[in-house]
Amino acid sequence: MLNFYGNKFTSDINHFIKKAKDRVRALDRDNQRFIEDIFTKGTYRNYGEIFENNLINKFSRRENVKFEDIFPENIHPALEILIGEANLKNFIKIGEKITKTPYTIGYTRRMVRSSNCRNYIDKLFSVLKTFVHYKFFDINTKKLLLGNCNFKGLEGWNLKNLITSLENKYIIANDIDNGNQDVIDFINEALTSGSSKNINYGTLAAIFVSENKSLVEMAGKLLLAAQRQEGLRQQICETMDEGSQENFEYMFKIIYDNDLIRFSSVKRALGVWTGLLGQNYNNPETVGKKELEIINKLIDNPKYADELLKSDDNVEVYLALWYKASQDVKIALEAIQELLKVSKLHTKLLVAYNLDIFQDIKYQRTVAKDIIKEYSEKDSNDFLKIVACYWEHLSYNPYTNTSKGLFETADEAKEFFEIFKKVFVLIDGKDKAFNPIIFPWVSRYIYKHNIAALLFTIASSYPELNLKNEVFTYFKALEPYSRGGYLKSLFNKPENKDEELFVVKMLADATVTNEANKIIRANNLASKYTKEI
Repeated sequence: MLNFYGNKFTSDINHFIKKAKDRVRALDRDNQRFIEDIFTKGTYRNYGEIFENNLINKFSRRENVKFEDIFPENIHPALEILIGEANLKNFIKIGEKITKTPYTIGYTRRMVRSSNCRNYIDKLFSVLKTFVHYKFFDINTKKLLLGNCNFKGLEGWNLKNLITSLENKYIIANDIDNGNQDVIDFINEALTSGSSKNINYGTLAAIFVSENKSLVEMAGKLLLAAQRQEGLRQQICETMDEGSQENFEYMFKIIYDNDLIRFSSVKRALGVWTGLLGQNYNNPETVGKKELEIINKLIDNPKYADELLKSDDNVEVYLALWYKASQDVKIALEAIQELLKVSKLHTKLLVAYNLDIFQDIKYQRTVAKDIIKEYSEKDSNDFLKIVACYWEHLSYNPYTNTSKGLFETADEAKEFFEIFKKVFVLIDGKDKAFNPIIFPWVSRYIYKHNIAALLFTIASSYPELNLKNEVFTYFKALEPYSRGGYLKSLFNKPENKDEELFVVKMLADATVTNEANKIIRANNLASKYTKEI
């Protein structure tokens, strides 16, 4: 929010913020606090980011969250100061309908909806940020689409990036549903031109978010007409799942009835909607008519999903979960809980492939820990497959040197320390590959440096467990560039002879020689271990 390249608009931004803070002084403390929170930012953060993250954390475990819980009516006066009366009315309209659309974002975006508005906080903030820019630049959707904006000297890539960031599909869709004829005419003309150059991604997605049937039908006709325009066809297909279920099903039937799956762009889009392609995005031929037929049956008969969940075919089970998630993620999560109770290993591995679509770290981490713990006492090869597939869902970042949030207690951390010691032994201190696994085009790996890093991190994060002497043997398995950090965090003040000798021996490791030398000097170890040095 209000973040521009270089120092563009700095004085205007400061004036905008000061004016908002001055006006809100006449309101109550809740409204004042809202403006203060919006315009609080840390290093390398934009305005609003900290407030957004605080709200995400606040509502992270709460059920049945509504728009009015996130932006209650009592702070509407502050919102009006921030974005203006008209924009506030539109923001409320968008917030009340947003759960009709998928909530996931980024690389793992899938067609997953939720009746719980907490899952849409980031999307609501993207709308709010856009309205702030509308107010700041004194523009609206019509001006933006028609290019009638004064961005005060911004040009080139900076200008292009700004315009693209302001093309918010929810706001454009709201203008369409409000009957803004200028916006509707612009989109109609862009669709009629039959060229992807005349309509951007955000504007095209807005058609499927909207409730305007004529525009959706026009997009369907354009899809049929784009016989020789692979780029345009792909653009339509890869945005049609970003709106309502009704609009998706309308477009899907056009694809199904006209056998458009014969085109690579449509296969690739099918892989995007479902997530089946994953990292295999550039090889769309791995999906096709089988998946299309299953989705068509699910649309015609939603109860078919329950039948598919009993299948031994991973594709059928996966698409059943995908379809349930497209209705409401809560329904899919309930189905996953039932699947995890079965004894089939391949089904449990499949669940790991599904978890990322929910974009809920706490849930993913809980499931991953439970199933890794369960299989740690079973067949070694099955156990390693589970670790390979569920590792990413622990959401452990080896670059942070901390296990914050990963374990609930020190006892749990110790339990997993022993489990991952076992993993390291089973992989014989070498990287382990499972290729293929789950699907023919999927591969998963256990990297020795990740296992070693987690063991060191647990030892560092829970000093009360006294695990330092147990991690010596894993030091060489760490990534060379991370060794210095672990040496410093764990052995900055050696507590016994073993630890002192370990630091002295590290002088021979070129990646940590300097760090080891500092520790030796700081603790007067040079005279004590002259011979060893």
